[in-house]
Amino acid sequence: MTIAGTVSELCEIHDKNFMPNPKTIYKYIELANVKSNRNISTPDEILGEELPTRARRMLKKGQVIISSIEGSLRNCALITEELDGALCSTVFFVIDSKKFNSETLLVLFK
Repeated sequence: MTIAGTVSELCEIHDKNFMPNPKTIYKYIELANVKSNRNISTPDEILGEELPTRARRMLKKGQVIISSIEGSLRNCALITEELDGALCSTVFFVIDSKKFNSETLLVLFK
């Protein structure tokens, strides 16, 4: 059994692209906002038409985001209620699980 197989068996990976409404303001989380201490600094609020093309992951409360960039793999965080509906960069894996609560997932991936 591979690690990827194990992750896909225990977690749901949310990788569908979301197309932002050009006239809506979104909170946008990029790699620089996610610290290695599991905190997310205040995300930028950006009009949909001004978002970078990599801003394509819609987030929900309780999901965990994990950097996919080598050298930043320790950067992961839990999406809180205040960030529900925010967008993040496609450099993140967005996951949740029916088998583990979000806090446990965060610790496991950290």
